[in-house]
Amino acid sequence: MDGISMFCDDTRDSIKGSVFIAAEGGYVNGKERLSAGILSATDGWMDGKGAYEPRNASQLIPYVSAHDNYTLWDKLKLSDPKRKEDAEPDFGKMDERTLSMNRLAAGIVMTCKGMPFFQAGEEFARTKHGEGNSFKSSWQLNKIDWTRALEQEELVDYYRGLLALRRKFQAYGTCEPDCKKTFFRENQIAGYELEYPDGHAVCVFYNPWEKEALQKLPGMKLRESGGVGSDMQLMLDGFSGKHVKVFIDGIPQEGAGKAFDLNNIPVNFAERIEVYKGVVPVGFGTDALGGVINIVTNKKPRNWFVDASYSYGSFNSYKSYVNFGQTFKSGLMYEINAFQNY
Repeated sequence: MDGISMFCDDTRDSIKGSVFIAAEGGYVNGKERLSAGILSATDGWMDGKGAYEPRNASQLIPYVSAHDNYTLWDKLKLSDPKRKEDAEPDFGKMDERTLSMNRLAAGIVMTCKGMPFFQAGEEFARTKHGEGNSFKSSWQLNKIDWTRALEQEELVDYYRGLLALRRKFQAYGTCEPDCKKTFFRENQIAGYELEYPDGHAVCVFYNPWEKEALQKLPGMKLRESGGVGSDMQLMLDGFSGKHVKVFIDGIPQEGAGKAFDLNNIPVNFAERIEVYKGVVPVGFGTDALGGVINIVTNKKPRNWFVDASYSYGSFNSYKSYVNFGQTFKSGLMYEINAFQNY
């Protein structure tokens, strides 16, 4: 019936895994063979592949958390494939891995057709400390802890940005009749392009992997001539060399040397990667005919922090990375990044 919508469990379970099996993950956890379902979810399951047969996408409510079952934050903690089975998650601890999965889950919901819904407090990682059925629990467990909203201001801003994005591009929710929608899918990376009648387009891509953040995007190719640290060629819609510019936080990297080639920069160095093809913001100059790649690092002020990682691969190759810094009460801050590929 038009004007009546129902919660879409297919979307929920595709994104984060079954609500009835705590340890079962979904697309945002890196579970494979779910990218097709994610694209069906973004289109309101109008392809008939879900448990519902809606006449239009407005009859479905995409969501990942509600008053029932685990909060999104607790579910992501419990279903993290890197968690040891006998280890109890620290639900109060904020870690970048779980935050990344949370952001991806919210990003998918907010770019789906239909009327999106999220539980109060999801936007600042609400936790019930692993309780999945809290209807008879104390008010202390069920209360909304507003101090987390202050502590997780960056996550709140991310949700606020998603809401603004959805308001600006109404076609995310309705897919206007004159708006052409084209889907892309390769391995775990999925996305779509909305092409408007006036010729401009909006692209949305989802990447649940901690690697391959660039080379699977349509129109982009990365070619290495050898192993770790070898020469790399980047192509963007057929353009390469000086026609494609690389920036880090808006700073051009042309003279930085091969240490800052895209194949050498560790993934956890970047908070996000912006790819501009064709029309490029004026702040990046006018000589990038093919496009611009801008790596945005995490600039959230913290009193002090240390991030480190080490990985080992075939042919005795390894990568190490360390990043540490400090912010003083005066506002003065310093940060040191170092990485090694061998």
